[in-house]
Amino acid sequence: MSTEKNEKNRWRDVSAADVWTQGGKTEEPAAAAAPAAAAAPEPARRALGTNSLLRALEEKDFGFTDEGRSVIPAEKKESRYVLHALFSKNNTHLTLAAEYLDPNNWSLKSLQHTKFTLSAGACGFKKSQRGEFEAGYQLTRTIFTKMEQEGFLSNKDGNRPLPLEIVLRNFGPGREAFLSVLNSKEGYKVRQAITRVTDGTRLRQGGVRPKNRRRI
Repeated sequence: MSTEKNEKNRWRDVSAADVWTQGGKTEEPAAAAAPAAAAAPEPARRALGTNSLLRALEEKDFGFTDEGRSVIPAEKKESRYVLHALFSKNNTHLTLAAEYLDPNNWSLKSLQHTKFTLSAGACGFKKSQRGEFEAGYQLTRTIFTKMEQEGFLSNKDGNRPLPLEIVLRNFGPGREAFLSVLNSKEGYKVRQAITRVTDGTRLRQGGVRPKNRRRI
């Protein structure tokens, strides 16, 4: 019994730098022959992982709060505005965001910082009324007026406003109302700033079997 215990202690005292275990055999490492070369400090390597993009952004002075929301420094300039329009069956959501680019590293994905967001409920529509055409119409008029009042469509210095991109998603009743206001007189200043219109509707590819249709 004591012989087995002493044998275990003997192997426990041997450090990993003295022997190299491979396939149950102990061999001397190649680095042991040249201790001076092994003692040389290795250059710092950048850690890779799912948060590598966040680390890269922090190195470029893009900070992040504990809640995960982006904090854009004041010295970073806005490159353009993006108006996200989500038209669901029961509601309409419009969100205006500012896009920031890092001129020192164009490989990084641009950040978007939300300026404000509105839905049909903010215009006084309740319950099923939020999914109607009139709710989307009034909401679009409200957000266009707000964009003009806060200077997102025209600058006080007389300079040309930043370009605007519109991203449309889904095909709810509010989509037709949004396009009606955009093509009317009330959407004239918005049309002057638009440089790109994108349809961001998600297309289903594969997936699980859908639920059976309701039969009445």
